[in-house]
Amino acid sequence: MNLWKLSGTAFSQNHLVRSYIQMSSNVDSILKGVDFILFDALDTLYKPKTSIGYSYLAFLEKKNANPQKITEATMESNFLKSFKEVNDKSKSFGFYEGIDDGEWWKRVIRLTYIYSGVEVKVVDSLIDEATDELMKAYSSSIGYVVYPDTVSTIPKLKELGYKIGVVSNSDTRTPLVLKDMNLLSYFDFVIDSASFGVEKPSPEIFNIAMQKILNIDGKGIDKSRVLHVGDNLKKDFFGALSFGFNAALLCRPGETPNPSIKTQNDLDLTVGNFDKSLVASQKFGVISSLGQLLPVEKN
Repeated sequence: MNLWKLSGTAFSQNHLVRSYIQMSSNVDSILKGVDFILFDALDTLYKPKTSIGYSYLAFLEKKNANPQKITEATMESNFLKSFKEVNDKSKSFGFYEGIDDGEWWKRVIRLTYIYSGVEVKVVDSLIDEATDELMKAYSSSIGYVVYPDTVSTIPKLKELGYKIGVVSNSDTRTPLVLKDMNLLSYFDFVIDSASFGVEKPSPEIFNIAMQKILNIDGKGIDKSRVLHVGDNLKKDFFGALSFGFNAALLCRPGETPNPSIKTQNDLDLTVGNFDKSLVASQKFGVISSLGQLLPVEKN
């Protein structure tokens, strides 16, 4: 059993049960009156099978192009550095520059290899093949693994009558990944940054989602009927709340980027410190699994 830790002391089983009950109760509250549920994609619905550094390194190894014995950790660190550098210069996967996903990612891959110590002439001789192979891998379940609770929850939410969509700071391959996982048909729409040139937490991307919802509903829906679910505190949770949607912060044990938030009380304090007006005006909660969005089955 995985035990969460607080101040170096493991929670007792009873404490975990109490926390789960508290979260379940709060989820019932935030779902009341909700008709539309929006989901983040990466690290919410699915995650990379391995570190990106491992995948980049595996390609080099296959080509016998790693005489320097570059490590996975070095490659991962330089991938993050390269991603930030390219994104700072060309936002939203090259949307404003008019380039496609492949060209944008080629820049990231090239810089990652060069910063990791691969000779420039070697990189340039392999870059087209590397880009093609890695782009294909991360367009499908070759590169990603779906969370079990995604598979068990999304179809049931659809059966219950919810309209559901994806709002992701990703490139245009998100629908391809969902299709390969046999999930795309359950979503009413998919919004990605590369297609619209905006990223969470910008209100613009949530406004695009709102327009998609209005096109589906056509009844002058208000924001109180929309819930956004994601794992990123700033981009998903506060981005949605600031726009006027309800929000659920996904904190998977052992995976969450928000280790200090484990209970609703933790989240209440965080929201209060951010904007006290949100505490009274909108519904929000913390969940450890997408399955907590489903109604509790009674015996």
